[in-house]
Amino acid sequence: MNSDGSLTSPSGGASTASANSLVTYFVDRSRAVNGADPPRRVVGTIAKELGALVKEKHRTDVLLTGIDILVDRGLDPTQISSCVFTAQARMRDGLSRDDLQILNEFLAKIKAESGITWPTGSRMNRSLAAATYVEDPLGLDQPPYHVPWSRPSKRDIVRALRERSASEHPGTDTDRSAPDTAAGT
Repeated sequence: MNSDGSLTSPSGGASTASANSLVTYFVDRSRAVNGADPPRRVVGTIAKELGALVKEKHRTDVLLTGIDILVDRGLDPTQISSCVFTAQARMRDGLSRDDLQILNEFLAKIKAESGITWPTGSRMNRSLAAATYVEDPLGLDQPPYHVPWSRPSKRDIVRALRERSASEHPGTDTDRSAPDTAAGT
């Protein structure tokens, strides 16, 4: 564990954590989500499974995301390999754990507020005389006509969320944003 309590390496999580530190993370995460310690038998099973995954040299951030998926869904600890596979699929876009957390929080918020599961990429721009639609990765409006842009990608949404956060909170660290890619990725 790092001095701040995290398990990722300073270089962004490319190294592999020890099985013991991952088991500690699992127990802490289980306490936070479930409000109680997991049974010892479950801890023993997850320790065995995580030990095997550490030997396979998976990245720490992927293992941690796999643990998050396992605990959040309340799955059997023998399913950690499947959860790590799911984490790899989620992170294939090159998004970090922080990026995925920001994205998931935003998607949960818009679903709870409006029932929309993914932004449309359009926002109605209203003025005194007229209204038109503009491209906005966080936009939730549905234009009644075809627009020349597509729905935003995960990376587009995270970038827009980070830009919004930086403008609302000047002086904060925005260097962790997802790198630029070609439009439509």
